[in-house]
Amino acid sequence: MRSPSGALASASLAAAARGVAVDLEQAFGRVVPVAMRGRVSKAVGLVIEATGIQAHVGELCELVTPGEPPLLAEVVGFQHNTAILTPLGATSGLSALTEVLPTGRGHACPVGPALLGFLSAVLPAIAMGNTVVAVPSFPAPLPATDLYQVLDTSDLPAGVVNIVTGLPAELAPVLAAHDDVDGVWYFGTAEGGAEVERLSSGNMKRTWVDHGRERDWTDPREGEGEEFLEQATQVKNI
Repeated sequence: MRSPSGALASASLAAAARGVAVDLEQAFGRVVPVAMRGRVSKAVGLVIEATGIQAHVGELCELVTPGEPPLLAEVVGFQHNTAILTPLGATSGLSALTEVLPTGRGHACPVGPALLGFLSAVLPAIAMGNTVVAVPSFPAPLPATDLYQVLDTSDLPAGVVNIVTGLPAELAPVLAAHDDVDGVWYFGTAEGGAEVERLSSGNMKRTWVDHGRERDWTDPREGEGEEFLEQATQVKNI
């Protein structure tokens, strides 16, 4: 038979063990994890090299320079123990004191009708050698303006893509009447398309309007194809 004193001792030890476990759990809950920080070892143009970090290709890192706003950069490769990053913004202010903090997340650019329509109209015009003044979707202009930060740090020459935000019904007539604009594409209301064609007739401007027909940008037959390249090219007989 087990003595009462032995049973009490066992119960006391079990209660003490539970108390220690609770104390340890609370102590671990108060521990603040230390973020891994690396350093910029080299920066030439749009290529940044960093050491002392563990990150994967496609991961975003935050570059923190004393006295400068944080800058995001994406890991695009490795060379030995050095991570190679490309910045997603202006690199002015980077120095040997710049710390590199992996964020653990990748770069996400959600594609919706506003951004898809913007790209479907702008990219073919650029591909055919045109300079573009683009008016993004008025209800959702932010995807296009955020994309401009990517274009600004790419190899695209300055001034090729110019984004003007505002009401298309107000901006399209101004562009149509401008003598330095050689062509206007208008995807909007039938009234807006008619106004663009009327104003463009004064300076013999090339136009492409959809007369109010809603375009499905997710449909390859309507949102892409040779039609866009043809409309971005003007052939003249000599």
